[in-house]
Amino acid sequence: MSILNRCSYTLIAAIGMNLIIITSNIDVSAGAIILAVSIILAAIGKLGFELPILLISASLIGADLIPCL
Repeated sequence: MSILNRCSYTLIAAIGMNLIIITSNIDVSAGAIILAVSIILAAIGKLGFELPILLISASLIGADLIPCL
């Protein structure tokens, strides 16, 4: 397994955090949101839901349209 495959999720999160910092909207809570969404999706995924449902759930939870915390 290449290093790019193993670290792709970290790369995606880092790109998102860089965009937040570059646009001068320095917000430390973005990392907490990434962590919370990851934990919730891991729990939902363990129940056997399909990938499209997980992606839609991640978008809604991350946009705070589904209050779960």
